Amino acid sequence: MKKTLIAMFALLTFVPMIKVNALDFGKVDVLKAKDTIGDPKVSGNQSADVVVTYEGVTVKMEDPVPPAKPTSEAWVGVKVTAPSTITADVKKAKYRNIAQPNQPIKSFWENQDSNKGDESDQTRFLNFWGAIDLELLKTAVEKGTIFYYAWEFDWDGDGEFEQKVTLKVDPAKVGLKALEEDKEIWNEIIYETEEEKYVDVTVKATGIKNVPSELAEDKIRIKKEGMTKEELEAFIEKIQEALKEKGLEFGGFFTNQDLKTTFDFTKALNSDTTVYLQLKEKANEVEVPTTTLTPEKTNKAEKNPATGDSILTFALLLVVALTGTLVTAYKLKKSN
Repeated sequence: MKKTLIAMFALLTFVPMIKVNALDFGKVDVLKAKDTIGDPKVSGNQSADVVVTYEGVTVKMEDPVPPAKPTSEAWVGVKVTAPSTITADVKKAKYRNIAQPNQPIKSFWENQDSNKGDESDQTRFLNFWGAIDLELLKTAVEKGTIFYYAWEFDWDGDGEFEQKVTLKVDPAKVGLKALEEDKEIWNEIIYETEEEKYVDVTVKATGIKNVPSELAEDKIRIKKEGMTKEELEAFIEKIQEALKEKGLEFGGFFTNQDLKTTFDFTKALNSDTTVYLQLKEKANEVEVPTTTLTPEKTNKAEKNPATGDSILTFALLLVVALTGTLVTAYKLKKSN
């Protein structure tokens, strides 16, 4: 009984320490520029850490934030709706741009995009936009990086930031369309948006002592079901053309560096792999010397390969036979 009373007392003492109305988090939605193709991914939506990822999306350069009229930028964004429906609480909310820590902390109420003049409207939200352009995409791909826009929110005004919202752009999976021409000017979604359908194949050249550095290693991406016969033939032809300039020949694809087991690009693959390309040194063509008969040799009698008689002997016999025929004919004519 004593233990039960102690437990009840401890529970009653602890209860006041618990916030009855725990703070809700702001709701996060995606903002898309006009004619953006594809849907950015959202993880978290209404939690302490929300991430919006632009990948598998083609963004058209538009004018989503009047009066700005960008001609070389596209826009990606998020809409953050305050968690509280009580106007007085929303007025306490603060936010800051993590990427610009030197900027002052701002008031959510003063900067909101909703109608702050209407006290009856309990929905308070703020739109956040990030610009992307061709040079930014190219630079990020060259460096192998992903760029971010991020904000933190102090919803109850106590000086602590309870929620973080990150807008992430993967340049290797984003397309960019021209403003007026409606044509794609940046497309790193060359392997479609369904990334899981593809695997990376590292092709390493081997087989000769000194492999040219530009041929040593390459990386290609192919569908998991493998290449078609036509695709493989075109791939090999391209390799052969590159090797020809180096005086080398294509020796085939192999699964290991020992070049014993061949690799077939037309077979299905389930994961990234390494393939070894055999190089062969081009064999030197041996010139067969041609024999030219000298005048001395041409004057000599040539053997008849069938009878063994020389051409000269045959000629003499023919002369003798003709002479005998003429003598006989002369005698007959004289006797007549």
